[in-house]
Amino acid sequence: MWNVNRCLRIARRALPARRPRPYMARLAVSLLCLVWVPMATSVKVADSHEDLDGVPNEEFLWETLPGRCCFAGYMDTITEEWIGVSSCAECNVWSEPDNYCHKSAETCLKCGKPLYCPKPPPLITGNQVCIGRSRVGYGCFDEIDTGICGAKGLSECQEACRLNDRCEQLVFYPDRRAGSCVLCRDLVEVEDTHDVKTRIYANTPAPPPPAHPHGSRNEGWHLFPSPSPPSPPRPPPRKPSRPPAPIALAGNQRFECAFFPDVEFTVDTDRGYTDRVAASREECCNFCGTKNGCQDFVFEPGSGTCVLLPHMQDESKLVRTANSYTVA
Repeated sequence: MWNVNRCLRIARRALPARRPRPYMARLAVSLLCLVWVPMATSVKVADSHEDLDGVPNEEFLWETLPGRCCFAGYMDTITEEWIGVSSCAECNVWSEPDNYCHKSAETCLKCGKPLYCPKPPPLITGNQVCIGRSRVGYGCFDEIDTGICGAKGLSECQEACRLNDRCEQLVFYPDRRAGSCVLCRDLVEVEDTHDVKTRIYANTPAPPPPAHPHGSRNEGWHLFPSPSPPSPPRPPPRKPSRPPAPIALAGNQRFECAFFPDVEFTVDTDRGYTDRVAASREECCNFCGTKNGCQDFVFEPGSGTCVLLPHMQDESKLVRTANSYTVA
């Protein structure tokens, strides 16, 4: 149901966050909400479960959750095992926001679903797209609906927005033109998408790494400055600022890493982390290889999260622990 608070929330998110919001602009938005909301409410269709912007009220609840459990997949009738998608970018079935399975990764696993994904960014509205001066770029975009962006998820659209200094909102296409992404400066100039579903989200900073390494299921690995020998119990001393030697492959730089199954590396600090999105552990390895001083990192295949760990001069602070969900 539309109300004044909902209207003000959309207006605040639609105004650019990186520039001062003048007093008169805020006052005008407040007056508009006070006048327009009663009018909008008076024409609402009885028993409708959607707001006038076509977005179900339940969708605004996702941002209040710690994460969400992926329900995309099927039950194998022979093995009686759940066969689900392998990454959050592929997931398009989430059940309802009030489902118990969304409370944590542990409850998701108890529900028989192994893939627990980050919550979406704050939802502003939907079924519109920014145009003209309000549009500042694209992520992947499939104008004629060929399916080329189908493997792209909301997280990749978020990353594209974070890398664009002028991007304040992002428009994501979940169904037709699936995976398409439009970047917006503001929502001053928009047009309806009619029969093409979109969702418009506010830009948010990259999430920090987990406060405790055992709070999420990560895949990590250790980086060596040269082609890796057979894995020793402890890595030899390394120069902190020298990345591994690149290996030429099809004209691109690739870095070689040694991987330890069922092992996780952690460091006792909450500073110096760098967050990336990678399609594979090799790509996360490359991110670390190209970052000056990076030698250790953590990868989560379910969400594509790649966390580059801060370098520790004292190698005794690099803790190696057993974790059946990780590779170190």
